[in-house]
Amino acid sequence: MPIPVNSTDGFQFDLETKLFQPTKLFLQVIETKLSLLYQIVREALIQAHETVAKLGLQLYEQPMDTIAAWFNQAVAKSEALATIINTEIIPSLNLLYQSNLRNIKNYSEKWSNKIQQSAIEANEFWVKFYDDPLAVSEKIYDNVATSLTQYSTVSLEWLEQFKSAIISIYQSSLLALNIFLDAPQATLENLYVQFMAGILNLYYSLISNAIELLGDSLPAIA
Repeated sequence: MPIPVNSTDGFQFDLETKLFQPTKLFLQVIETKLSLLYQIVREALIQAHETVAKLGLQLYEQPMDTIAAWFNQAVAKSEALATIINTEIIPSLNLLYQSNLRNIKNYSEKWSNKIQQSAIEANEFWVKFYDDPLAVSEKIYDNVATSLTQYSTVSLEWLEQFKSAIISIYQSSLLALNIFLDAPQATLENLYVQFMAGILNLYYSLISNAIELLGDSLPAIA
Protein backbone atom coordinates (compact mmCIF):
# COMPACT_ATOMS: atom_id res chain seq x y z
CA MET A 1 0.00 0.00 0.00
CA PRO A 2 1.55 3.36 -1.00
CA ILE A 3 2.42 5.74 1.83
CA PRO A 4 0.97 9.32 1.63
CA VAL A 5 1.99 12.71 2.98
CA ASN A 6 5.26 14.39 4.05
CA SER A 7 7.61 15.21 1.17
CA THR A 8 11.31 14.43 1.52
CA ASP A 9 13.72 15.02 -1.39
CA GLY A 10 11.05 14.44 -4.01
CA PHE A 11 9.55 11.37 -2.35
CA GLN A 12 6.45 11.22 -0.14
CA PHE A 13 6.30 9.39 3.18
CA ASP A 14 3.71 9.56 5.96
CA LEU A 15 6.29 10.46 8.59
CA GLU A 16 3.79 12.18 10.88
CA THR A 17 1.50 9.14 11.21
CA LYS A 18 4.05 6.36 10.81
CA LEU A 19 6.99 7.82 12.74
CA PHE A 20 6.44 10.96 14.81
CA GLN A 21 3.07 10.21 16.47
CA PRO A 22 3.85 6.55 17.38
CA THR A 23 7.24 7.50 18.80
CA LYS A 24 5.76 10.34 20.86
CA LEU A 25 3.02 8.14 22.33
CA PHE A 26 5.48 5.32 22.95
CA LEU A 27 7.76 7.64 24.94
CA GLN A 28 4.77 8.94 26.92
CA VAL A 29 3.72 5.40 27.82
CA ILE A 30 7.30 4.52 28.79
CA GLU A 31 7.45 7.65 30.99
CA THR A 32 4.23 6.60 32.75
CA LYS A 33 5.50 3.06 33.31
CA LEU A 34 8.82 4.37 34.64
CA SER A 35 6.95 6.59 37.07
CA LEU A 36 5.06 3.56 38.37
CA LEU A 37 8.30 1.61 38.54
CA TYR A 38 9.86 4.44 40.56
CA GLN A 39 7.06 4.20 43.11
CA ILE A 40 7.51 0.41 43.37
CA VAL A 41 11.29 0.74 43.80
CA ARG A 42 10.79 3.51 46.35
CA GLU A 43 8.48 1.33 48.45
CA ALA A 44 10.91 -1.58 48.19
CA LEU A 45 13.80 0.64 49.33
CA ILE A 46 11.75 1.90 52.28
CA GLN A 47 11.01 -1.68 53.35
CA ALA A 48 14.65 -2.63 52.90
CA HIS A 49 15.70 0.36 54.97
CA GLU A 50 13.35 -0.72 57.77
CA THR A 51 14.77 -4.25 57.67
CA VAL A 52 18.35 -2.96 57.78
CA ALA A 53 17.42 -0.63 60.64
CA LYS A 54 15.98 -3.51 62.64
CA LEU A 55 19.10 -5.60 62.01
CA GLY A 56 21.29 -2.63 62.96
CA LEU A 57 19.37 -2.13 66.17
CA GLN A 58 19.69 -5.83 66.97
CA LEU A 59 23.41 -5.65 66.28
CA TYR A 60 23.74 -2.55 68.48
CA GLU A 61 21.86 -4.07 71.43
CA GLN A 62 23.40 -7.58 71.24
CA PRO A 63 26.56 -7.28 69.11
CA MET A 64 28.33 -10.48 70.07
CA ASP A 65 25.28 -12.74 69.93
CA THR A 66 24.11 -11.23 66.63
CA ILE A 67 27.51 -11.52 64.95
CA ALA A 68 27.91 -15.08 66.19
CA ALA A 69 24.45 -16.01 64.87
CA TRP A 70 25.15 -14.44 61.46
CA PHE A 71 28.54 -16.16 61.28
CA ASN A 72 27.07 -19.54 62.16
CA GLN A 73 24.35 -19.13 59.54
CA ALA A 74 26.89 -18.17 56.87
CA VAL A 75 29.14 -21.12 57.77
CA ALA A 76 26.22 -23.56 57.71
CA LYS A 77 25.01 -22.35 54.31
CA SER A 78 28.54 -22.37 52.88
CA GLU A 79 29.17 -25.92 54.10
CA ALA A 80 25.84 -27.12 52.66
CA LEU A 81 26.57 -25.46 49.31
CA ALA A 82 30.11 -26.89 49.20
CA THR A 83 28.74 -30.36 49.96
CA ILE A 84 26.25 -30.15 47.12
CA ILE A 85 28.93 -28.90 44.71
CA ASN A 86 31.50 -31.56 45.66
CA THR A 87 29.18 -34.56 45.96
CA GLU A 88 26.60 -33.86 43.26
CA ILE A 89 27.41 -31.13 40.76
CA ILE A 90 31.11 -31.77 40.05
CA PRO A 91 30.78 -35.59 39.72
CA SER A 92 27.78 -35.15 37.43
CA LEU A 93 29.64 -32.67 35.24
CA ASN A 94 32.70 -34.92 35.03
CA LEU A 95 30.56 -37.90 34.07
CA LEU A 96 28.71 -35.88 31.46
CA TYR A 97 31.94 -34.52 30.02
CA GLN A 98 33.60 -37.94 29.77
CA SER A 99 30.55 -39.63 28.26
CA ASN A 100 29.98 -36.95 25.63
CA LEU A 101 33.52 -35.94 24.68
CA ARG A 102 33.87 -38.66 22.04
CA ASN A 103 30.40 -37.97 20.64
CA ILE A 104 31.17 -34.26 20.38
CA LYS A 105 34.33 -34.97 18.40
CA ASN A 106 32.50 -37.37 16.07
CA TYR A 107 29.66 -34.93 15.48
CA SER A 108 32.11 -32.09 14.87
CA GLU A 109 33.99 -34.08 12.21
CA LYS A 110 30.75 -35.27 10.64
CA TRP A 111 29.23 -31.79 10.38
CA SER A 112 32.51 -30.30 9.19
CA ASN A 113 32.57 -32.78 6.32
CA LYS A 114 28.92 -32.09 5.54
CA ILE A 115 29.50 -28.34 5.46
CA GLN A 116 32.47 -28.69 3.15
CA GLN A 117 30.55 -31.01 0.82
CA SER A 118 27.52 -28.69 0.84
CA ALA A 119 29.71 -25.74 -0.04
CA ILE A 120 31.18 -27.65 -3.00
CA GLU A 121 27.71 -28.73 -4.21
CA ALA A 122 26.32 -25.21 -3.79
CA ASN A 123 29.18 -23.75 -5.82
CA GLU A 124 28.64 -26.34 -8.59
CA PHE A 125 24.90 -25.61 -8.60
CA TRP A 126 25.33 -21.84 -8.97
CA VAL A 127 27.86 -22.29 -11.76
CA LYS A 128 25.36 -24.45 -13.67
CA PHE A 129 22.50 -22.10 -12.86
CA TYR A 130 24.49 -19.09 -14.07
CA ASP A 131 25.27 -20.86 -17.36
CA ASP A 132 21.67 -22.01 -18.04
CA PRO A 133 19.13 -21.02 -15.37
CA LEU A 134 16.07 -22.27 -17.25
CA ALA A 135 17.53 -25.74 -17.77
CA VAL A 136 18.49 -25.99 -14.11
CA SER A 137 15.00 -24.88 -13.06
CA GLU A 138 13.38 -27.50 -15.31
CA LYS A 139 15.70 -30.16 -13.87
CA ILE A 140 14.64 -29.17 -10.35
CA TYR A 141 11.03 -29.46 -11.45
CA ASP A 142 11.60 -32.92 -12.93
CA ASN A 143 13.23 -34.17 -9.70
CA VAL A 144 10.47 -32.75 -7.52
CA ALA A 145 7.75 -34.06 -9.81
CA THR A 146 9.26 -37.56 -9.80
CA SER A 147 9.47 -37.62 -6.01
CA LEU A 148 5.94 -36.32 -5.59
CA THR A 149 4.41 -38.83 -7.99
CA GLN A 150 6.24 -41.67 -6.24
CA TYR A 151 5.45 -40.82 -2.64
CA SER A 152 2.18 -38.86 -2.82
CA THR A 153 -1.08 -38.43 -4.73
CA VAL A 154 -0.28 -35.06 -6.28
CA SER A 155 -2.18 -34.49 -9.55
CA LEU A 156 -0.49 -33.84 -12.88
CA GLU A 157 -2.41 -30.56 -13.11
CA TRP A 158 -0.78 -29.31 -9.93
CA LEU A 159 2.65 -30.35 -11.20
CA GLU A 160 2.10 -28.41 -14.41
CA GLN A 161 1.11 -25.38 -12.37
CA PHE A 162 4.28 -25.79 -10.34
CA LYS A 163 6.38 -25.91 -13.52
CA SER A 164 4.62 -22.82 -14.86
CA ALA A 165 5.38 -21.03 -11.60
CA ILE A 166 9.10 -21.82 -11.90
CA ILE A 167 9.21 -20.58 -15.48
CA SER A 168 7.23 -17.49 -14.48
CA ILE A 169 9.71 -16.69 -11.69
CA TYR A 170 12.59 -17.05 -14.15
CA GLN A 171 10.91 -14.81 -16.73
CA SER A 172 9.97 -12.24 -14.07
CA SER A 173 13.59 -12.15 -12.91
CA LEU A 174 14.78 -11.55 -16.46
CA LEU A 175 12.17 -8.82 -16.91
CA ALA A 176 13.23 -7.11 -13.67
CA LEU A 177 16.87 -7.27 -14.76
CA ASN A 178 16.04 -5.79 -18.17
CA ILE A 179 14.03 -2.98 -16.57
CA PHE A 180 16.95 -2.17 -14.31
CA LEU A 181 19.40 -2.17 -17.22
CA ASP A 182 17.11 0.06 -19.31
CA ALA A 183 16.41 2.59 -16.53
CA PRO A 184 18.73 1.99 -13.56
CA GLN A 185 18.13 5.37 -11.86
CA ALA A 186 14.33 5.15 -11.99
CA THR A 187 14.45 1.54 -10.83
CA LEU A 188 16.69 2.37 -7.88
CA GLU A 189 14.49 5.34 -6.93
CA ASN A 190 11.39 3.13 -6.98
CA LEU A 191 13.16 0.47 -4.90
CA TYR A 192 14.21 3.19 -2.44
CA VAL A 193 10.65 4.45 -2.08
CA GLN A 194 9.26 0.95 -1.58
CA PHE A 195 12.02 0.11 0.90
CA MET A 196 11.45 3.25 2.98
CA ALA A 197 7.68 2.68 2.89
CA GLY A 198 8.20 -0.86 4.16
CA ILE A 199 10.53 0.35 6.92
CA LEU A 200 7.98 2.94 8.09
CA ASN A 201 5.16 0.38 8.06
CA LEU A 202 7.31 -2.08 10.01
CA TYR A 203 8.28 0.59 12.56
CA TYR A 204 4.65 1.63 12.99
CA SER A 205 3.61 -2.01 13.49
CA LEU A 206 6.35 -2.69 16.05
CA ILE A 207 5.63 0.49 18.04
CA SER A 208 1.88 -0.24 17.94
CA ASN A 209 2.43 -3.72 19.34
CA ALA A 210 4.81 -2.39 22.01
CA ILE A 211 2.28 0.26 23.09
CA GLU A 212 -0.49 -2.34 23.23
CA LEU A 213 1.69 -4.57 25.42
CA LEU A 214 2.19 -1.58 27.73
CA GLY A 215 -1.57 -1.17 28.05
CA ASP A 216 -2.32 1.66 25.60
CA SER A 217 -3.10 2.00 21.89
CA LEU A 218 -2.44 4.31 18.95
CA PRO A 219 -5.30 6.30 17.42
CA ALA A 220 -6.76 4.83 14.24
CA ILE A 221 -5.26 6.07 10.97
CA ALA A 222 -7.78 8.06 8.93
